[in-house]
Amino acid sequence: MKTKEYTFEHVEAITSGDREALIHFVKLFFKETLGNDLSNLVNAKNDADLVALSKAAHRMKTGIRMFGMHEQLEAVMRIELWEKNKLDFNTIRQEVENLNHDLERIKAHIIEELNI
Repeated sequence: MKTKEYTFEHVEAITSGDREALIHFVKLFFKETLGNDLSNLVNAKNDADLVALSKAAHRMKTGIRMFGMHEQLEAVMRIELWEKNKLDFNTIRQEVENLNHDLERIKAHIIEELNI
C-alpha cells in the first residue's frame, strides 16, 4: 500500500486536534495555495513568465510544507529555484503540470478523507 502523500500532523498540533479548526485550515489551504497560488503558477507557466513562476512557487511552500507534502515541496522548490538549478523551460513546464496534477489528486483525497 502506498504511503499517503500528505499529513494533518502539523495542523493538528497547531489546532490541538480540533476538527473544526483543522477543516478551517484545510479550506484556507484549498483557497490560497491550491486556488490562488496554484492558478498564478499555472498562468505564469502559460505566459512563460519565469519571474512570476518563481514568486508563485515561493508562496506555495508554506502551505505544502504544513500538510507534509514532501514530494510536492521538492517540486515547488525546484520550480522556485529554476535558474539556480539550471532548468530549461520545458522541464519547468513539465514540473508545473505534474505538480498541478498531484495537488488536484491530493485535494480530492483530502476532501474524501475529511468528508468536506
